[in-house]
Order: sequence, then C-alpha cells, then structure tokens
Amino acid sequence: PDAAMTRDWWQAFGDPQLDTLVRRALDNNGDLRIARSRLREYAARVRIAGSAQQPSLNFSFAPARARTIGPLGQPVEVSSLFGTVQAAYELDLFGRLASTLDAARFDALAQEAALEAAALSVAANTASGYLNLLGLDAQLALARETLASRERSFTLARHQFEVGYSSRLEMSQAEAELHATAAVGPQLERAIAQQEQALSLLVGASPGPVARGVPLVEVRLPAPAPGLPSELLRRRPDITQAERLVLAADASLA
Repeated sequence: PDAAMTRDWWQAFGDPQLDTLVRRALDNNGDLRIARSRLREYAARVRIAGSAQQPSLNFSFAPARARTIGPLGQPVEVSSLFGTVQAAYELDLFGRLASTLDAARFDALAQEAALEAAALSVAANTASGYLNLLGLDAQLALARETLASRERSFTLARHQFEVGYSSRLEMSQAEAELHATAAVGPQLERAIAQQEQALSLLVGASPGPVARGVPLVEVRLPAPAPGLPSELLRRRPDITQAERLVLAADASLA
C-alpha cells in the first residue's frame, strides 16, 4: 500500500521481448493517439477558460482613401488610417469565471486519467496476449513430445502384434491414440498463428511472426501480497477519471 506505483509494471515478468512489445504498442496504438490528442484539446480549453480572467486589449486599424476635386479643379487623393483601441476586464464578483476554470481543469485531469486507463488497457492486453502465446508454444512443444512418445508406443504395439505377443485391439488403441495426438499439433499451430496476428495488430505492426523472449517456465510471475486494503482501488485510472468528472460537474454548477 505504501509503495509507489510502477508505471513499467510489465518489466517484473523479466522478459525483454515483452518489454519491447508493450512499448511498441504504447507508441503505435491508435486509441492512445486519439487520447493524447484529446488531452491536448482539454489543455487548450483550460487556457481558454483562464484567459477569461485576464484583461483583454483589442487593436484595429482600417485604411481609407478618398478622392476629391480641389479649388482649381484638380483631383486630390487623400489617404488616411483609422485605428481603435478597446480594453475590457470582467470582474468575477460571484466566482463564475473561477468555477469555469476549475471545471476545465478537472475535465483536463479526467482526460489525463482516461489516457492512463487506455495505456493500462493496451499494456495489459499486450502482456496477456504475449503470455498466452508463450503458453501455446509450451502446449505445442508438449504435444510434439507426446506425439513422439505415441509413435514409439504404436511401433512397439505393432511389433508385439506381429510377433503374436499382443492382440489387434491393443495395436488399434495405440494407433487411435497416435492419430488423436497428431491432430492436436495443427490445431495449436493455427492458434499460435492467430495469436501472433492479433498481437501484431495490437502493437501496430504488419501481421507476421512474433519474436519470443524467455520460455514460459522462466517467466517471473509477480504475485500481490495477501491482505491488500481496498483503498488500492483508488489507484485505478478509470476510478480517478470518474472522481475528476464528478468534481468537474460540481464546479460547472457553481
């Protein structure tokens, strides 16, 4: 509870490839680009709301040109330049301008929390997709080892049947287990390809193979300590965003 929040929390898994993928996703994700643009928009709104509390000074110039007839009948052209200066300042007697500025600031802070929530979601989805990919790799490796074992078992069962040591039923059972195990490999390979495509799209890359880091068995699995207080929920950016939106709505009513 007293520990500072770790922004690069995915580094706790100890996989440099995961770190690379998450950073690419945070740099290239389209939703995050939109959220950053909206944050700049709300920052501009704060500046606009703050400008209402400052005095305003306007200058305007308008050139004019006239042509008249002189006493001797000759045309005379006259050029002139007119300028105006206006100064204004609104007294915030009832705090309306201050409340408007507070509402704009809370809206900007809420948008900042929304950006953090979006970044957290992208990073979590990237980490989850990558760990699922490592899990599929481990399943495929196990399926291939099992297939090799089933091939040896079937070879032994066929040899025992040919020499009359076992029945055809035992050989058929070994053959059925071999075929069932052989069908698992292509299914896992297809699932791995699909997971790679999804992960590539998430990080903003072209569909294709995804490089691996450490095997799944070597990935560190950080676990939260038991007895964490419910106040930790206030660290969630989506909850922070909701709180700031409430504050902004309250300020806009003042």
